[in-house]
Amino acid sequence: MLQEFIELFDRGYLQLQLENAQITDWHSSNRVEFLNLLQNKTRSDELRSFWLENQLIGSYLIHNNYIQDLVVNPDYQNCGYGGVILAHCVAHMRANKGIDSVCLRVAKSNWRAKRFYERNHFEELASFAEHTYIPG
Repeated sequence: MLQEFIELFDRGYLQLQLENAQITDWHSSNRVEFLNLLQNKTRSDELRSFWLENQLIGSYLIHNNYIQDLVVNPDYQNCGYGGVILAHCVAHMRANKGIDSVCLRVAKSNWRAKRFYERNHFEELASFAEHTYIPG
């Protein structure tokens, strides 16, 4: 199922990465590293995937009290699946991880995600720079 996850993550983040001039195929170019991440997240009960008739439509990864990634296949976006996946994620974190304060980070330029999370009752607590630079 690795290929399905690679396609989900590369396609799910494609538009944001294009808009920010970032690498658009990280997951397919780093298959072993991505597979190790997925296996570690599975072992620690920090990964869920959502399927519809053998099609991977979405997934989330968590780390501590953070939603690390929540991605929905672009073919299934704006159909309500994102809200269902987010609700499952929050419920899982609260019931199985004992986490009351669920947090996430969204890049400033990702206005679509920001709007999605606000519609799902998340509030902005802080703002941070999208890119951090150090002297060369």
